[in-house]
Amino acid sequence: MRLLIVLLSISALFANRLDINISSNSIYESEFIVANLSFDSDKNSTITRLESRGFEAEDFEVKKLQDSIKNPKRGIFIYRSSWLLKPKKVGKLIIPSQKIIAYQLDKSSYLNKPVEYKTEPIIVQVKRLPKSAILAGDITLEAKVNKTITKANTPIVVTVTIKGRGDLSLIPPFNPKIEDAVVFPTNVKIENKFINGEYISRWKEEIGYSSNRDFTIPPFKIRYLNSTLDTIEVLESKPIDIKVETAVSIKEWLVYFGFMVAGFILATLLIFNKRKTTNNSDIVLAIKKAKNDKELYSILLPYSNNKEISNYIKALENNLYKSTQNRIDRRELISILSNLIKESNP
Repeated sequence: MRLLIVLLSISALFANRLDINISSNSIYESEFIVANLSFDSDKNSTITRLESRGFEAEDFEVKKLQDSIKNPKRGIFIYRSSWLLKPKKVGKLIIPSQKIIAYQLDKSSYLNKPVEYKTEPIIVQVKRLPKSAILAGDITLEAKVNKTITKANTPIVVTVTIKGRGDLSLIPPFNPKIEDAVVFPTNVKIENKFINGEYISRWKEEIGYSSNRDFTIPPFKIRYLNSTLDTIEVLESKPIDIKVETAVSIKEWLVYFGFMVAGFILATLLIFNKRKTTNNSDIVLAIKKAKNDKELYSILLPYSNNKEISNYIKALENNLYKSTQNRIDRRELISILSNLIKESNP
């Protein structure tokens, strides 16, 4: 009997009372607080309506995560709400009393009278973040690549993901630079979710890389304050080696062989049909009219024995078969060939 009386007394203490709990009362300036409000009416209450008054706290930026009032039975009301609080400054900040209004039936007058329920104020200590840390919280870092083997100048994509507790908007894009590779960074995307009473954020950046040779993507690093352990930590991903395939395909070799045969035939024809008076003007005209590196390559092949012309032929081969962009000075070519023809036709 005494135990029953004690239990009834305890339930009476918690009935028709607005409660508040917060995730922490000691945080760093870049952290968030999750505040939860709850109200459960007594099963014998005369409440006819319940009104939320939101959440007010001048020292914090406030964001509503969830806010609901349920009335499963007559007179029974259940109120639950969660709020994200971001401090506006450091020092001792106050979360003031939060309120909810219940309209209760007065049996003597049969009127609904408002009754205010409120919480006690809470003091939160907000500490300054060390200059050596970009943010405070509890996070993880991961870097993944869509493939580690690619063809020359075919991009691969690395996804850098940081997730956990903390203001991840403070993290800038990595935008790395790698020698012998072109980098294509994209905008950072941040997602936030309220799961099982925790506010979790995810920061993601996708970065494209392309090159015509093997390269290594260096580690991505971030220095932050682990507020769970209260220590400065450096998160670092592993370096990623990328293999770039540059082997020439059978089709490309056939094209190359065809150019060689065509060049040999053209060289033979030119040797047996060169004319003493018109060779100079013909070669100048041919070089000027050459539409691309392929045509220019065919014109120069008969003169591959000349060291200067040979250098140009190699440069053109690299342009055609290795996708290089060597500059060909046609004026200098014309000058070299003109002197060569003059020397061969005194």
